[in-house]
Amino acid sequence: MGLRIVDKRMACRRAMGLFDRKHPPRAKIDLRKYPRNETRTGPKDGDTEIVRWRDVKKALVGHPEYRHHVGLAIPIQGDPVGGLPSKEELGVLDRLEAVISGSIERDCEAIIVGSLTSHERRGYIIYTSNPAGTEAKLKELETKSAPYPLMRKTSEDPEWNHFLKYFKSAD
Repeated sequence: MGLRIVDKRMACRRAMGLFDRKHPPRAKIDLRKYPRNETRTGPKDGDTEIVRWRDVKKALVGHPEYRHHVGLAIPIQGDPVGGLPSKEELGVLDRLEAVISGSIERDCEAIIVGSLTSHERRGYIIYTSNPAGTEAKLKELETKSAPYPLMRKTSEDPEWNHFLKYFKSAD
């Protein structure tokens, strides 16, 4: 008899959608499945931008484990060339991004889902499952990022509105 009650409860929960998982569990996310895309836009308000995003919209937007948005901005140091940082500075920013990504995306604690590069800054849209842990890793990286400061702000954003604001048509 006890088995029947459990079976009925399970059937009821399935009917209510409680076992439907729209999102993969964090431990099963493989970021290699979500390639990065890049495009150049512009001029936007007289400026050109490099826009990059990860193809995560269908699989990860609104993921319940990534409820916090981290806005990370790195100010451009040199004089812009054609509305963008110089080729050399873009290379430095790319190497710095690889270090940041290697740190915060380890174990999928956080995911860089988009970036915008303009004549003023490179900005990142990051979602994290552990805001305090991501903040600690970014603080640790500040010495490696010199002379580029890592300006950041964390806020709750369970519906991924920051990502959707810039990348509504992504995917």
